[in-house]
Amino acid sequence: MTTLIITDIKCSKWDIGQDIITAVVVNAEGEDLSSLMIQAKELCRARIILESASVTEDLPQIGVKKGDLYCRMQSSSDHGLKVGDKLAIDGKE
Repeated sequence: MTTLIITDIKCSKWDIGQDIITAVVVNAEGEDLSSLMIQAKELCRARIILESASVTEDLPQIGVKKGDLYCRMQSSSDHGLKVGDKLAIDGKE
């Protein structure tokens, strides 16, 4: 199952009432990456995806493997997420 793991949340220095959310998409082999990013944005109630790239090294302590996709998004502070949350993504869209 493709999963979005929230790995970091910080208050935006530039926009009051906004957070920067960092998340990793795991188990996404063979999935449409643009569809996954759209779903990640929706799940995090984000306004914009600021950055996305592939993870460059394994991070076994949080279940992330080299090649998984990570992204940083800007969202209002009332998103309701916390670090460690795991959200299911439907990779079939």
